[in-house]
Amino acid sequence: ARGEVERADRLARQRRQVSRLAMRLLADPLPAAQPDGAYLFHQLDCNLDSTVRGALSLVQRYPSMPILVLDVRNELLPQGIEEGFGGAPALLEHLGRAGVPKSQLRVEPWDHRAWPMI
Repeated sequence: ARGEVERADRLARQRRQVSRLAMRLLADPLPAAQPDGAYLFHQLDCNLDSTVRGALSLVQRYPSMPILVLDVRNELLPQGIEEGFGGAPALLEHLGRAGVPKSQLRVEPWDHRAWPMI
């Protein structure tokens, strides 16, 4: 019984550590000094609004920080995502409509052959 209690206690400590790390990653405030840049992960179209809200918050706080967008095109992927993924064109359109300045966007090419999955 004692071994089971020790094992349960060790597992509980590990879970608390993971929980504290997750809370830190999700809840820590943005850095006071401007970061070198930010990369926006591609999302399905149904999640673009939250991505764009985050990007808008970043550019308002750090008005000269570049935002990196990889130019992923669904139609150029060997196995395109069947529905709900507009790729870089949809993301850039949403960012523009939200007021993210084009001057802060750095669109970099994506090698669709070398990296067929995103």
